[in-house]
Amino acid sequence: MLKSSISQSSELSTLSDDEVKRIMSVIERDFKLREKEYKRIEELKDIVRQEHEHTKCLASS
Repeated sequence: MLKSSISQSSELSTLSDDEVKRIMSVIERDFKLREKEYKRIEELKDIVRQEHEHTKCLASS
């Protein structure tokens, strides 16, 4: 495991500054998209919970 980490580290050191910037940009964009998707999923969960509660109220009437 340590060897592969060292190997990867040495491979990363050969990247140019531009390559590093591009990679970081992709990682940041991915993070933002994941965060946005997480929020969207949480909002959908809330809607489902509300609908479930509403359905329970209607069924018990």
